[in-house]
Amino acid sequence: MSIISNLLGGGDLIREIGQTVRQVLPDSGAQHDFDLKIAELADKADERETTLLQGQIEINKIEASNSNLFVAGWRPFIGWTGGFALAYTWILSPLLKWVADLSGHVVGLPALDPGAIYPIVVALLGVGTMRTVEKVNGVATSLNNKVLTPMRAK
Repeated sequence: MSIISNLLGGGDLIREIGQTVRQVLPDSGAQHDFDLKIAELADKADERETTLLQGQIEINKIEASNSNLFVAGWRPFIGWTGGFALAYTWILSPLLKWVADLSGHVVGLPALDPGAIYPIVVALLGVGTMRTVEKVNGVATSLNNKVLTPMRAK
């Protein structure tokens, strides 16, 4: 079940609630009618979630195709900022401190709080991971009505 389903009341959440409520219904006829109603509600919730996600995808496409850097460049900016923060924290800062120690100088480098940038980087990596899963499963974005899939190693 996705986080979006939980937040939007998606079909999976409705189905889970239905499973719980179903157990207190007195007879199989009432349970059957209840199951049908829950299935209808869950399908409508799934359709709503899909519509919302498709709308967000369209917004993302419009943003990405915009030539204005402040519209199209915010995602790459966040990614590069997160990458730089990680590189600084784990590579550059320790390397500079090591070089300073070798030369006998005391260097006071600013310390970045990795905990402040990790949620953003992890969110971006999560989105990247979902995109990879889409590509591997053959449901990735199409180009000229052809689904793009990765080449398999032989």
